[in-house]
Amino acid sequence: MKTLLATLALSAGLAAGAQASDVFDASPALRFCAAGMIGGFGNGLDERACAKYFDLPSNYHFACARGVVRGFKTAVDRAACVSFFEGQVAAARTAYVKPAGR
Repeated sequence: MKTLLATLALSAGLAAGAQASDVFDASPALRFCAAGMIGGFGNGLDERACAKYFDLPSNYHFACARGVVRGFKTAVDRAACVSFFEGQVAAARTAYVKPAGR
Protein backbone atom coordinates (compact mmCIF):
# COMPACT_ATOMS: atom_id res chain seq x y z
CA MET A 1 0.00 0.00 0.00
CA LYS A 2 2.88 2.39 0.78
CA THR A 3 4.30 1.70 -2.69
CA LEU A 4 0.95 2.57 -4.27
CA LEU A 5 0.68 5.83 -2.34
CA ALA A 6 4.22 6.82 -3.26
CA THR A 7 3.57 6.01 -6.91
CA LEU A 8 0.42 8.13 -6.89
CA ALA A 9 2.31 11.04 -5.36
CA LEU A 10 4.92 10.86 -8.10
CA SER A 11 2.28 10.43 -10.79
CA ALA A 12 0.59 13.61 -9.66
CA GLY A 13 3.82 15.49 -10.30
CA LEU A 14 4.50 16.21 -6.65
CA ALA A 15 7.86 16.33 -4.93
CA ALA A 16 9.29 12.93 -4.12
CA GLY A 17 9.85 13.96 -0.51
CA ALA A 18 6.17 14.72 0.20
CA GLN A 19 4.34 12.43 2.58
CA ALA A 20 1.53 10.53 0.84
CA SER A 21 -0.96 11.25 3.63
CA ASP A 22 -0.30 14.98 3.29
CA VAL A 23 -0.99 14.78 -0.45
CA PHE A 24 -4.36 13.12 0.05
CA ASP A 25 -5.33 15.40 2.93
CA ALA A 26 -4.54 18.47 0.82
CA SER A 27 -6.32 17.21 -2.30
CA PRO A 28 -9.72 15.53 -1.91
CA ALA A 29 -9.93 15.35 -5.71
CA LEU A 30 -6.74 13.27 -5.86
CA ARG A 31 -8.08 11.05 -3.06
CA PHE A 32 -11.31 10.53 -5.06
CA CYS A 33 -9.36 9.74 -8.22
CA ALA A 34 -7.01 7.30 -6.50
CA ALA A 35 -9.97 5.47 -4.96
CA GLY A 36 -11.68 5.34 -8.34
CA MET A 37 -8.54 4.09 -10.01
CA ILE A 38 -8.31 1.20 -7.56
CA GLY A 39 -11.99 0.38 -7.02
CA GLY A 40 -13.54 1.54 -10.27
CA PHE A 41 -15.21 4.75 -11.34
CA GLY A 42 -18.95 5.35 -11.36
CA ASN A 43 -18.82 6.71 -14.90
CA GLY A 44 -16.47 7.45 -17.74
CA LEU A 45 -16.51 11.21 -17.16
CA ASP A 46 -14.91 10.87 -13.74
CA GLU A 47 -12.29 8.48 -15.09
CA ARG A 48 -11.40 10.78 -18.00
CA ALA A 49 -11.18 13.84 -15.73
CA CYS A 50 -8.91 12.02 -13.27
CA ALA A 51 -6.70 10.75 -16.08
CA LYS A 52 -6.43 14.28 -17.51
CA TYR A 53 -5.77 16.23 -14.32
CA PHE A 54 -3.67 13.72 -12.38
CA ASP A 55 -2.17 11.57 -15.15
CA LEU A 56 -3.40 8.37 -13.48
CA PRO A 57 -3.61 5.08 -15.36
CA SER A 58 -6.90 3.42 -16.20
CA ASN A 59 -8.48 1.41 -13.43
CA TYR A 60 -8.61 -1.50 -15.87
CA HIS A 61 -5.06 -2.35 -14.80
CA PHE A 62 -6.45 -3.11 -11.35
CA ALA A 63 -9.59 -4.85 -12.60
CA CYS A 64 -7.49 -7.11 -14.79
CA ALA A 65 -5.05 -7.84 -11.97
CA ARG A 66 -7.99 -8.77 -9.71
CA GLY A 67 -9.15 -11.19 -12.38
CA VAL A 68 -5.72 -12.78 -12.52
CA VAL A 69 -5.70 -13.29 -8.75
CA ARG A 70 -9.38 -14.13 -8.12
CA GLY A 71 -10.34 -15.61 -11.46
CA PHE A 72 -12.21 -14.14 -14.41
CA LYS A 73 -15.99 -14.25 -14.74
CA THR A 74 -15.82 -15.33 -18.38
CA ALA A 75 -13.31 -16.43 -20.99
CA VAL A 76 -14.04 -13.18 -22.82
CA ASP A 77 -12.96 -11.18 -19.74
CA ARG A 78 -9.73 -13.17 -19.62
CA ALA A 79 -9.11 -12.64 -23.34
CA ALA A 80 -9.71 -8.90 -22.95
CA CYS A 81 -7.19 -8.78 -20.10
CA VAL A 82 -4.61 -10.65 -22.17
CA SER A 83 -5.18 -8.32 -25.11
CA PHE A 84 -4.94 -5.25 -22.90
CA PHE A 85 -1.61 -6.27 -21.37
CA GLU A 86 -0.18 -7.38 -24.70
CA GLY A 87 -0.89 -3.85 -25.91
CA GLN A 88 0.81 -2.44 -22.82
CA VAL A 89 3.88 -4.64 -23.45
CA ALA A 90 4.08 -3.42 -27.05
CA ALA A 91 3.79 0.21 -25.89
CA ALA A 92 6.48 -0.28 -23.25
CA ARG A 93 8.87 -1.78 -25.80
CA THR A 94 8.54 1.24 -28.08
CA ALA A 95 8.41 3.90 -25.33
CA TYR A 96 10.95 6.70 -25.22
CA VAL A 97 13.84 6.29 -22.80
CA LYS A 98 15.28 9.52 -21.44
CA PRO A 99 19.04 9.96 -21.75
CA ALA A 100 20.93 9.69 -18.45
CA GLY A 101 21.16 12.87 -16.42
CA ARG A 102 17.91 14.44 -17.63
